[in-house]
Amino acid sequence: MTPVATDEQPTQQEVIDSCLPALLGCDSLQDTGSMKLLHREQLDSVVHTFSHIQQTMHVELLTFQVSRHAHSHEESPKFDLTV
Repeated sequence: MTPVATDEQPTQQEVIDSCLPALLGCDSLQDTGSMKLLHREQLDSVVHTFSHIQQTMHVELLTFQVSRHAHSHEESPKFDLTV
């Protein structure tokens, strides 16, 4: 039986959102400093079974644009983060 999300349980995206700022070195996804979130896409879920333990990994693709200088108008590099 699959657990049903209620008001008390955070959604998968909320849990990932709470972990991302620490990975990115910022306070929140809205306050990323020199990074701008361009694209977010849930790719797939992968089930991994080890002995009697079964784990499901949910994979998302996030594409950020990184500014080299806060006031620069030059094109900034982009990078992908797969979580």
